[in-house]
Amino acid sequence: MASLQPSLVTIPFPDQSDDLIHVQLSARAVTLAVDEIVTIHATLTNKGSVTALFNMEILGLKADWLIVPDLNLKLDPGQQHGVPITLKPPQLSSSRAGVHHFALKVTSPTYPHRYCQQRATLTIQPYYNFVIEALTPRNPSLSWGKSAADYTLSITNTGNISSRLRLTGSDQEANCHFEFQLPQETVTLAEQADILLVPQETVDVSICVTPTVKPWLGVGQQLHNFTITAFLQESNTSRSILGQLSQKPFIGPGAAALFISVLILFSILVFRPFLDRSSDMAFQTAVATSAQQNRVQNEVLLATPPVETTPDHFIEPPTAARSGYEPLFQQVAHQYNFDWHLLEAIAYHESKMNHRAVGAANDLGLMQVIPSTWNEWAPRLNVSDPFDPHSNILVGAAYLAHVRDFCHIRGYREPQWMLIAYNWGPAQLDIFLENGGTWGDIPLAQRQYALTILDLTARRSVSQIPSPEFYSFDMEN
Repeated sequence: MASLQPSLVTIPFPDQSDDLIHVQLSARAVTLAVDEIVTIHATLTNKGSVTALFNMEILGLKADWLIVPDLNLKLDPGQQHGVPITLKPPQLSSSRAGVHHFALKVTSPTYPHRYCQQRATLTIQPYYNFVIEALTPRNPSLSWGKSAADYTLSITNTGNISSRLRLTGSDQEANCHFEFQLPQETVTLAEQADILLVPQETVDVSICVTPTVKPWLGVGQQLHNFTITAFLQESNTSRSILGQLSQKPFIGPGAAALFISVLILFSILVFRPFLDRSSDMAFQTAVATSAQQNRVQNEVLLATPPVETTPDHFIEPPTAARSGYEPLFQQVAHQYNFDWHLLEAIAYHESKMNHRAVGAANDLGLMQVIPSTWNEWAPRLNVSDPFDPHSNILVGAAYLAHVRDFCHIRGYREPQWMLIAYNWGPAQLDIFLENGGTWGDIPLAQRQYALTILDLTARRSVSQIPSPEFYSFDMEN
């Protein structure tokens, strides 16, 4: 664990006693956490023979760490007065962990050139926190002439103590190699890197991502989704950020189509004489076979009396199967007070239960969570892999609960509004409602989305859609 760092004020203030001015603190050493409050009391005594005005001053601490009353007092001879001094360092990086020396100094214009001073210490306990910014660029494209993508990741220590972070890179298919270049370092570090940050320090880390396999032939670019994770050992917390890159195949769709066309034309020119002779023989054989089959069928129809037929009885497949992701939907739905069929219907409609699905807008996983939503909610839920079924359902449900509360606060408690916000975005819905929009004014695509989800939920709840239609997948994929 990193050691406590003292603040910039490190020189102790000396005690100073006086025959006419006397001050006494109720505590000389205080320890507390950021945003915690503690109150000590200062007792001031006028030991002189005349009524005097006293001025109290706190040295060594920032003004926003203190809550104090009026420090100007008028005391008669021999009179005492207690003053409460409340200490509350805010949860900011500037409230550095460690020992801070301070003092209470009392002066009086009635007794010029005299003062009384009593020193004390405030120890602030450490707290750990950091933020990471999105990777830039967002989605670079690689060709056969460019084999690696370079990214920049910004990390800021927002805690009040120096912290060591470990950076790692990973992708689900293990098709990428990661190298980290730290500021002012001449060597690159493979797969992981450690970096020490002082409070309020921001560093830009260079990350090189190299796919280990190059595509030869394809109709589109090959996408690689990966995750960069920063782990803070002292507090056992982590933050993850999603990244993506695409690779162009060596032979693209245009070149592949031209190659196939040339191959077909060549095959026609070479094999046409043989095909013509084979076609004639096949036609003659087919005609003879067809005539023979017709004669046999006619004989059977004449010899067999008609039989009345009835349709086979339809047996509905079981609907209470506990296979697939059904237990995950039930667990997460209970956590956020949802009908689990609703989460199941969203996943079915969004990804057809494909936990590795990547949509046209880079929507990810079962619930098709967009990257910005994942980056906001995944750290709160302490998950890092968008293609892990439980993690993806958890983030989707947490975000759905958020938009549910968003709609309820505005008086829209019907479930279709929550689904509109989930699909359209709460900010877009808020603008729409502020401008007087009604249900009939919502774009058709969003309305159909909400009604389709509700219809799937209702039909699954009454077992009109059997489980196998929802869970026809290979759990190992």
